[in-house]
Amino acid sequence: MARWDDYESDFSPLMRLRRSKGFTREQACVMLGCSLSAMIRYERGRVPVPFLLQKRMSRLYEVSIADLFAVLDETYAGIGHSYTDANTDVVEVEI
Repeated sequence: MARWDDYESDFSPLMRLRRSKGFTREQACVMLGCSLSAMIRYERGRVPVPFLLQKRMSRLYEVSIADLFAVLDETYAGIGHSYTDANTDVVEVEI
């Protein structure tokens, strides 16, 4: 049986990143500690990814925060927005 993930194949850069690392949406949600509906909204560029979740995504997907932001910007660009403009809660933090 085909899964919804299969129909959205290459629409979202964030989805492509997750899939390139071999995770299903459900697996990523469990590992990141977010709901499936939230992940769908993030991957479709409907809502900004919270900062702490960005850090978890960066670690899980093995990419730098800067690279993740590039993916998020590309995801938002697909719907005519800029991720960095939409995500006004981003704060530089030394970790």
